[in-house]
Amino acid sequence: MAKKGYKKKQKRISATKVTKILRKENKFTIAALPGAHKKIISVPLGIIIRDYLGLTKNLRNTKHILAKRKILVNQKIRTSHKLPVGLFDVVSIPSEEKNYKVVFDRKGRLVMEETKNTKEKISKIVNRKIVKGNNLIAITNDGLQIQDKNKKIKVGDSIKISIPEGKLLAHYPLQKGSLVYIIAGKHAGEQAKILEMKEGSMTKPGLVLLEKKDNKFETITKNIMVLGEKL
Repeated sequence: MAKKGYKKKQKRISATKVTKILRKENKFTIAALPGAHKKIISVPLGIIIRDYLGLTKNLRNTKHILAKRKILVNQKIRTSHKLPVGLFDVVSIPSEEKNYKVVFDRKGRLVMEETKNTKEKISKIVNRKIVKGNNLIAITNDGLQIQDKNKKIKVGDSIKISIPEGKLLAHYPLQKGSLVYIIAGKHAGEQAKILEMKEGSMTKPGLVLLEKKDNKFETITKNIMVLGEKL
């Protein structure tokens, strides 16, 4: 059976859980194209412009403002309303001198937060692979491939990169004492410190014991992202 490609229509009621929209306002909403972020953890750029930031009132005007090349994502002009935008991406509107960073709210939904830092972002390492010449490439959650010459970057670590160049600026290992950002679960959107790490197995995921002020709690390792400093 031939592949049908990406889903071209998206009903509001079945939109991803990270999308903060009114589910019953209309039948359909914008469907994301395949891109740097997975569909289940991203929001189409058109929804951000129209529903999140309120820059337009309808899809027609949204397409118009994009066609005018007035919107930047990670310092690159973007013209597709279906572009998937994910965690810590920076959306800029130069004409209004406004910049927004994508973060999680306390309900695990992606929302926009004003920011002044438009030249760098943090990404999580989700895979590594060996390429020609025995070189190690680290792959991030937002689709970047970073050459790791010293072979110190591991899956679960985070890196700071420059935007739009994608140059490696800093490496933050996943370890005891690290400051982390929680990206899923009931503590989504919070920052905490790792007190203890418990290795997983073939059947059980790894766990981390976290502390926020005087509150201690556990979550699985894949629910956290290492930060170099407080957001």
